[in-house]
This record gives sequence, C-alpha cells and structure tokens, in this order.
Amino acid sequence: DASFPTLRDKVIAIAENLEWKTAIPRVHAQLDFLQDVQTEAFWQGVTLPQLEEIRRRLRDLVGHVDRATRQPLYTDFRDDDTFVREVSLPLTTTGVNVAQYRKKVEQFIRAHEDYWAIHRIRAGIPLQASDLTTLEVFFYQADEVGGRAQFEEAFGPQE
Repeated sequence: DASFPTLRDKVIAIAENLEWKTAIPRVHAQLDFLQDVQTEAFWQGVTLPQLEEIRRRLRDLVGHVDRATRQPLYTDFRDDDTFVREVSLPLTTTGVNVAQYRKKVEQFIRAHEDYWAIHRIRAGIPLQASDLTTLEVFFYQADEVGGRAQFEEAFGPQE
C-alpha cells in the first residue's frame, strides 16, 4: 500500500514524542518498545499481527502525546476473522528521517570513541590532512552512516 511509509512515519513520530515522557510510569514501562519502533530494522518485514500489536501498545500511551503535535490518525478497521491473508509490504523509504538518522550517527560515534582519530578530536589534538582522509573513509563506510550521500542529504554538503 502506498500509504504505508506515511503511516509508519506517523507512528515513529508518536514514539519519538512519547520517548521524552519517561516520567510517566506507563510510558517508562514501554521505553524499549518505543525505541525499537523508531528503528528501520523494526519495520523490515513487519507483519499484520505485529502492526496490530503496535496499535494496541500505543493506544494506551497516545493520550500522553503533546497536544500541539497530536494529529488525528483515522483508521477503518473491521474485526473480521473470516478473511485473513498474508501480504507483503515492500520496504520503501521516504527519504532520510533526520532526527532518527542523527541518533544513529551519534550512537555510532559514541560506540567508537576509542578509535584513534575520534579520540584525538575529543582530546583537542589537531589532525593532519591524511588523518582526516582516513577518518572520512572509516566514517562513511560504516553501515550506520550509510555513506557520504546519505549523510549530506541529512546534514548538507560537507567540505
């Protein structure tokens, strides 16, 4: 269905908003779930029963979403167990979700703080031109970063 990417992005936006509400016990109890829903891997190969589980788990939490960002999401589900079929949802992307992409890149950098070039930057030690080239290769070849083109799509051209 062509509307799947748009609806998926709305669910991710709801989960992002709720992730900041961990002072609410019901939300805090679902924190791992909310963080998982925001990842690309979670949505790969998602099934209809999984979508129903997502709907049920978010239903109890959606009341805590900030009213300024809350927009109605209309659904037309009919509970009819007589007709169930498996469908294949193609993995489509709607571009780079900058907030999610930024989280992923920051996690990658934190996970590799011991890499010599990142360590030197954090310590305020100047890098040579060859060091920068090596760092670029290391950084842009990482799966989390997705390459220079994806990085520049999210953050603009880098010089």
